[in-house]
Amino acid sequence: MSQNLRNVSGTTLLELLVAITVAGAATILVFSFYKNVAKEYWLHTHKSEEVKELIVTRLAIERHFSNVAKVVSCRKDGFDYVSAESDSAGTVRFVSNALIDNNDTIVKNITSFSCQTAMPGGKQQGNGVLLWEAVIDNGIWVAGAKDVVFASP
Repeated sequence: MSQNLRNVSGTTLLELLVAITVAGAATILVFSFYKNVAKEYWLHTHKSEEVKELIVTRLAIERHFSNVAKVVSCRKDGFDYVSAESDSAGTVRFVSNALIDNNDTIVKNITSFSCQTAMPGGKQQGNGVLLWEAVIDNGIWVAGAKDVVFASP
């Protein structure tokens, strides 16, 4: 009978334990890898949404400011201007987390906005640059510049 037991094929308890250990280690590695991939995907998606919001905000402001021909006066939170298309006067101001132009909303969801003028040689009239900056709700800073003519009121 002892010879019959030696010829029986099958797995030993030790072989079974080694197989379970290897399978467990492989499972841990797979789940660890999956967790890292999912985390990176979420971060990438979140950053993509922030960049998209930045681009949309900047384009909306630049599109609106492209119609500005002359700046009449400039304050920290806005400016008065003359339109390039219709020679009509307008006022851009920052009110209640939005940039407003004559009661029309340019962009919403910004926490701050400021602008200033840059004139060569400190002149009061002539060609210069209108500099602006805004902070979007999620803390992203966006800025731009527009070449304009400065006119006295």
